[in-house]
Amino acid sequence: MFLKYRKIDSETFETVLRRIHDGVFSGRHAHEGPFRNADWEIFLLPYEMNMEQDTFGAISQTAQRLRDNELIIKDFDVHPPELPIAVPWDWQVLEEIQGATDLALVESHGFGRSGCWGLVWTKDDFSCLGGEESFMNTVAELLGGRDKIRERFFNFVTEEWQIPEEFKRKILQMVGW
Repeated sequence: MFLKYRKIDSETFETVLRRIHDGVFSGRHAHEGPFRNADWEIFLLPYEMNMEQDTFGAISQTAQRLRDNELIIKDFDVHPPELPIAVPWDWQVLEEIQGATDLALVESHGFGRSGCWGLVWTKDDFSCLGGEESFMNTVAELLGGRDKIRERFFNFVTEEWQIPEEFKRKILQMVGW
């Protein structure tokens, strides 16, 4: 099987993408406030890298409007780090890389060159999407509104999420839900 992603060498990441990555992400884990900009709204999304296809599609459409033509994925807090990868906006390719890399096994960051948004896939079966107001408004509109996003996540919390209740409360409190 031929995978449709490319590895980003360390030099390219450090000289071109590190500034963007570090401008988006705070250096803290998802449950501790993962985004540098504290004013960014955060949506909690069910699942991790195996996210729902319509959710991935909404993020993809919105990112591509910003000319983020590929999704950059980098592991977080892993030693030694795996090389970051660039992935086309294709849900099937995202599914394929889960078996071909270790990025789905660890907390990972997704972002685009615009630096206007970020996505954190956790090891705890949820994701955090954060971004500038216009980005988040568009994603919300494509997914049926903020209430639908919250409703979907709460359904996931009550029916599927298998983590301690205290941790659930901390995550929900972080985003004001």
